[in-house]
Amino acid sequence: MAFEFTQSAIFTAALICSNDLLWIREEFLHSQKNFGKYVVHGHTPVRSAEILANRANIDTGACATGNLTLLSIEGNRLLSI
Repeated sequence: MAFEFTQSAIFTAALICSNDLLWIREEFLHSQKNFGKYVVHGHTPVRSAEILANRANIDTGACATGNLTLLSIEGNRLLSI
């Protein structure tokens, strides 16, 4: 499995064919597309890590909550702590 690590997935999300990169987040977050690589991103705080078929959001709002998420990747296995 190939990975892409990015702060907010803006560049990878461009594969969705949106013309305006400033307003692409919602389209990206709701997409079930295969982006060609498994995208690991943040920039959208969630209560606990979101591990989906095409992406993982590991932003658990460490600045505000004190909860920092770690993602362990071993082959095709993902584990968030």
